[in-house]
Amino acid sequence: NMRHRINCYLKNNGYMFHLQGHEDQNSPGIPDVSIGIMGVTAWVELKHSKAWPMKFKTKLRREQKIWLRRRGRAAGNCFVIHQLGKETILYASEMIASLEGKSREDVINFSNAHWTGPFDKALPHVLSGNSSQ
Repeated sequence: NMRHRINCYLKNNGYMFHLQGHEDQNSPGIPDVSIGIMGVTAWVELKHSKAWPMKFKTKLRREQKIWLRRRGRAAGNCFVIHQLGKETILYASEMIASLEGKSREDVINFSNAHWTGPFDKALPHVLSGNSSQ
């Protein structure tokens, strides 16, 4: 699963991190995981689709969109990692509304990272806000 893929990549590449899953029925909308890495905490919602749709859908529930928008505005570092078939995209919470209904090409262009295979060094750098590295 996605959480396992993230954990393995970070562990196998020597990153100091703390990944915590969140399964909290008392806090609707809270993302699936938080990741402490490179001195910051990133909140990440994990999504999966069997394939790319003709028009992109974030698959986020209303509560998730609200949580990510509020936390993102207050503290930043809120993301969605969405696997679509064999591809994976990572985008920031402020892009959620902009991506709905877009083509595959547009979604990839507006995403913070895109993978057609395993994760690479972009993952920890984008999550930590150090994407210039």
